[in-house]
Amino acid sequence: MDTYLGKKKEKFARLYFLSNDDLLEILSKAKDPRNVQPFLKKVFENMNEVEFIEGNKIVSMYSVENEKVDFVRPLETNNKNVEDWLCELEGMMM
Repeated sequence: MDTYLGKKKEKFARLYFLSNDDLLEILSKAKDPRNVQPFLKKVFENMNEVEFIEGNKIVSMYSVENEKVDFVRPLETNNKNVEDWLCELEGMMM
């Protein structure tokens, strides 16, 4: 189990901020990317939530102060591992 979680954390280092229990919960619910929403605060500083549109595409993010930042293009989450689209989300933030 630790090897599996370690591989996920190696692919996206911010997952080290989560407990193994939180990471397991994310991975068990990751078929629907919207289920990852409650954990974003633990992974990204000052990110409260992201905005999904049809097809589980992420188009913007909101800070804890409710400031909205639109992305240049939608971020596709379907058919991707959670650690992969989280890495892409981090890139969109930059």
